[in-house]
Amino acid sequence: MRKKISLFCNVESRGVILEKDVDYSIYEVPILLLEQNIDKLIAEKLALSPAECKLDHWRRILSIIKNPENTVEIGIVGKYIELNDAYKSIYESLAHAGIATHSQVKLRKVNSERIEKEVPKRCSRAERHPGAGRIRRARRRGQDRSGGATRARTASRTSVCATDCTWR
Repeated sequence: MRKKISLFCNVESRGVILEKDVDYSIYEVPILLLEQNIDKLIAEKLALSPAECKLDHWRRILSIIKNPENTVEIGIVGKYIELNDAYKSIYESLAHAGIATHSQVKLRKVNSERIEKEVPKRCSRAERHPGAGRIRRARRRGQDRSGGATRARTASRTSVCATDCTWR
């Protein structure tokens, strides 16, 4: 396959680098590229002397990802939770925290609008929550104290009540 690609692209066959899908994490990609001698090829093309690649720390990170010591499940509550990229930075930061703590992070995504509708029905603590009465009154008026719409603002307050509820 390399020869065919090299022929049609006018590139030497050793310059064709395969970048296959990885099994666990994007952190596998540099190791796969190193196995294909991309470091030596780039150094040669730039007329640099090749140096030894030290990827011991990188391999340790990959080992942690593949064989975590712990598992933790974290709930993410958001209005646009069905859009994967909407909270991408949060997902990635939690994944990095998992690497630092040798843990696999499982995410449970919860739509905040679902909480707004179901918490008063499912969670008796929601009625006893100090802000619950104010939230219910604001919902009836259709606004909160600042005059803004309650749809986005009360979701974060209501989610406090949901901490003792079971969400499946």
